[in-house]
Amino acid sequence: MEYNKLAVLIKFIEHSIKTSRNNLLKGVDITPSQMDILGFLLFNQDRTINQRDIENEFNIKNPTVTGILDRLEKNGFINREVSREDNRHNIIMVTDKSKKLSAELLEKGEDIEDWLTQGFLPEEKQQLLALLQRVLQNVHDRTKGTTVWNRKTTFRIEQTE
Repeated sequence: MEYNKLAVLIKFIEHSIKTSRNNLLKGVDITPSQMDILGFLLFNQDRTINQRDIENEFNIKNPTVTGILDRLEKNGFINREVSREDNRHNIIMVTDKSKKLSAELLEKGEDIEDWLTQGFLPEEKQQLLALLQRVLQNVHDRTKGTTVWNRKTTFRIEQTE
């Protein structure tokens, strides 16, 4: 049986990516959700990040972010300290353990990108990305903004020569 329905195909792709990310990260002892947030923190070390920034960036609820941050802190990947400007917020900082792991996480992320687009020309990668962003925008518009997509998040595939 051939699946031609876009939603079914996207669901299969999502499930395959999720399974592959879990398998790829087993040796690192970190979950894909933790990797996403840790990656965000690592790439934004030049600015002050609090929990609300993570909630807004990933468009996920406070309890979910709290749980992920609790596990990251318990495993020594982050530290939290009360903000001096606003004591209602905790500033989230990566630890040396995270910094040492950053190259490995980046490599694993690139591995996923590579096998997803294996055999694609650079312009095909760009075209796929543009089409998927349009699909995501259509879903976002249709659901009146209740999807998990954050308009501020910019996805891109780097041009390769």
